[in-house]
Amino acid sequence: MIGDISTAEANKLIEKISILTKNLALSRTLLESKLFPVTTYISVGVYNSFEKGPKIFKEVAQRITPEELGRAGRNICATQMNQLAAWAISNYYLAGRQFLLHDEGHTSEDETEDEIKEVKFALDLWKRIALAYRSDGHLYADDASNTINILSNDLLSYLKPELSIPDRDMKKSIKRTAAFLELYSFLEHCECRSGLFNHGPYRINENEVVVFKEFINLNGGDFPWMEGMKNRSDYDNLSIAFCLKDVDVKINDWGTMFVSPDNYIDNITSLALFTREKEEILPVPFRKMENLKSFAVSAQKELFMKMAKWSIEEQVIAGASVYSNFAPITKPLNLELKLELAENVLKKHLPKILQVGVHPYWQRLFEPTQLYDPIKVLP
Repeated sequence: MIGDISTAEANKLIEKISILTKNLALSRTLLESKLFPVTTYISVGVYNSFEKGPKIFKEVAQRITPEELGRAGRNICATQMNQLAAWAISNYYLAGRQFLLHDEGHTSEDETEDEIKEVKFALDLWKRIALAYRSDGHLYADDASNTINILSNDLLSYLKPELSIPDRDMKKSIKRTAAFLELYSFLEHCECRSGLFNHGPYRINENEVVVFKEFINLNGGDFPWMEGMKNRSDYDNLSIAFCLKDVDVKINDWGTMFVSPDNYIDNITSLALFTREKEEILPVPFRKMENLKSFAVSAQKELFMKMAKWSIEEQVIAGASVYSNFAPITKPLNLELKLELAENVLKKHLPKILQVGVHPYWQRLFEPTQLYDPIKVLP
C-alpha cells in the first residue's frame, strides 16, 4: 500500500531531499529572469502543490501504480515524467507543507496523524516512481555520480544505428539550434525548466558516451498563452542524441547537464535527432535543423511580445501554474486537469506573496538547519 513506510524511512527521505534541494538551489546562478518574477511565483506554486497534491496523488494511485508511471518515462520523449518531475512531487509538496507550518506558527510536532499519513503517502509515491523511472536502482542522480540512466540496452541498440557523423558545420548548426530551442522552451514555460531535460551519459565504449537532450511541449500543450500562436513547430517534441568522446559529463537531479571541456564541439563524434509520434520513435533529418531554429527564434519573439504585456499578477499566476503542474502524473491517464491555481491559493496566499515577493521560509536555504522538518514519531 502506498504510504506504508516507517517514520524512520520517511525522515531519512526528508533529510536527503533537504540536503539535495539546498545544494541544487544554492548552486543555481540565476533565480530571476528579465521578464518573470521567478522566486515569487515559486513561492505561490509550492502552496498550490500542497493544496492540490494529496487529492491528485490519491486519484492517480487508484488508476495506476507508481511503478507503471515511472517505467512509462523510460523512453525517448515518452511522457513528461523525468528525474526533475519526480523530484518535484516530493519537494514542492514538502515546501508547501513547511510554508503552512511557518504561517501558522507551528512545527511538525503539531501535525495530526492524518497529516502525517499524507506526508508519507507523497514521499512513498515519489520514491516508487523515481526508482521505477531509473534503470540503475538509484533514487537520485546525486547518488549515481550525477548520472541519469533510464534507457534499456535494447533501446540504445535500436537507436544507435541512427547516429551519423556530421561535418563541423552541422555540429555547429545543431548546437546553435539546441541553444535557441532552450531559450524558447524556458520562455514558453514561464522561465522554468519543465520543458527540457537531459539524460545519460550512456557508455558505448571505453572512450565514448551518448547523452540525450530532450524538448517536450514545443507547441505549448495546454498552456492558454499558446493559443493563437502563429509560429508552430513541425515537431511537438525533439530528442538530440550526442555521441561524445573523451569528455566528462555530469547531469544533476534537475536534468541540467555539465560537460568538460565546456566547448565540446570537437568531441562530438556522431549525432542523431528523434521525435515521438504516439508510440513510435522517428528519426528527424538533419536538414530540419534550420526550420527548427527559425521556429525557435520567431516563436520566442512572438511569445515575448505577448507576455511582456502581462501584469505582475498575471505573470505570477502563469508561472506558479506551470511550476505546480501535475501533468507528469496525470497526462498518461488522460485525466482532465486545468492548469490553474486552487481557489484558496488565489484568495489567501497569492496576495500575501505578491506583497512580500518571496516567502520568508526560503531564508532557511542559507541556514545550517535542515530545510524540511522531519515528521514526529506517533505514540
